[in-house]
Amino acid sequence: MREDDPNVNHALHNMQEKGVDIIFQPTHKVNPDRNLMEICAVYEGIDWDIHGISVGGGNIVIDKINGLETKITGDTHLYFYLLKDAIDLKEISEFIDAQDINGYASKQGYFFYISTKFPIEKSVLMRIEKRVNNIVLKRYVEPLHLFSEKSTASPIFRTFSELEQLTVLKDICEVAIDYECARSLVTREQVLNEAIKIVEVEEQAIAKGLMGNISLIGGFVGDSDGRLVAEYSKTDKTITGPMFTMAMARALAISEISAGGGLIVAAPTCGSAGTLPGIIFSVGERYGANRETLAKAFLVAAALGTIVANKSSFSGSIGGCQVEVGVGAAIGAAASVWLAGGSFKQIKNAFAIAMKNILGLTCDQPVSPVEIPCIKRNAMGVAVGLMGAELALAGVESAIPADQVIDALVDTARRIPNELRCSQIGGLASTDIAQELKKKWNEKVQS
Repeated sequence: MREDDPNVNHALHNMQEKGVDIIFQPTHKVNPDRNLMEICAVYEGIDWDIHGISVGGGNIVIDKINGLETKITGDTHLYFYLLKDAIDLKEISEFIDAQDINGYASKQGYFFYISTKFPIEKSVLMRIEKRVNNIVLKRYVEPLHLFSEKSTASPIFRTFSELEQLTVLKDICEVAIDYECARSLVTREQVLNEAIKIVEVEEQAIAKGLMGNISLIGGFVGDSDGRLVAEYSKTDKTITGPMFTMAMARALAISEISAGGGLIVAAPTCGSAGTLPGIIFSVGERYGANRETLAKAFLVAAALGTIVANKSSFSGSIGGCQVEVGVGAAIGAAASVWLAGGSFKQIKNAFAIAMKNILGLTCDQPVSPVEIPCIKRNAMGVAVGLMGAELALAGVESAIPADQVIDALVDTARRIPNELRCSQIGGLASTDIAQELKKKWNEKVQS
């Protein structure tokens, strides 16, 4: 079952129907990563202890399996073995060009795994398995997606300055496509088709969200706010006009779908998934963009997102909401300028203006479900993103270069106290009503 399968939300029920007992309990680790999930299981007589950490943007890293340190991100070919006896991994590494190879002796036997960018040739794999010849268990897992990093060359750009040089001869959208083609060794058509798929998923999420009555996981906020704002946008009562109001409605709609466990695109993260599409679809509508143009706008945003990712995490538990809704607003501002036909200079100024004016935004949700203040905060991200775009298109420039604004983002993230980074301690989480919400949530979880 893949992550976009509608049955994912019913996985626990399906497992119970198959006779698998599932128990949830707090970890006993000392000072664990707050995004840690540990799975302890028994399968075919073997005890399993698997550690996974959410790192933002819908990404999970499996960093330990039965004591074996791993770097499993889903974008490489994995060969996993359990042996009766330990081996010298140097004898294995001489056969292959591995991204990672590691082993660990446990009471179950000797675990080792190999991670490669490309599949190991069958003849080479046979030589490896002949060398170890005391195999108890083996598993092969292919990359989870087509767009995994396969190239050994350096990225064609890592900064705004490098990207700007490439846009002298090509539109930024084409540079973004070139980037992914070089990174993943795929074709231009494959990149564009994937971007169009993103547009289709977001279209469906918006349409469903605007219908209202979304079954939220926590249920601590309204379940039809996107619909309410969309209906309001059609009246003559709006202060800023229908386009801006509808952009907020779209952001709320997708955020509500996300908070209800629905299918969305985690760009840049699930908790901030409404800001970017709220901006792109609304600005795209303003300029009559078709589906392919919308897809290209997402690629423009993605190009700038990669620049941020070179230095910053997208996880609110590491950098606060500035790296979630904040980044969504900034790359949305840039994509808006592109849709409006702006220059690269205006694109980078839109990013910088939006990003630097949302620095320090905390992650202070009072209770676990990503609802308060996350859903409405996505609407705020729309406002900041459109502000950055409008100022840049008017000719306003950022005094701080975009690359240095990212440096400031990283510095700010480092200085935000732990109490304001998804810890449910400070800010809104410190209020009296937050304690009531936590009590209600605990009762719901235990029921």
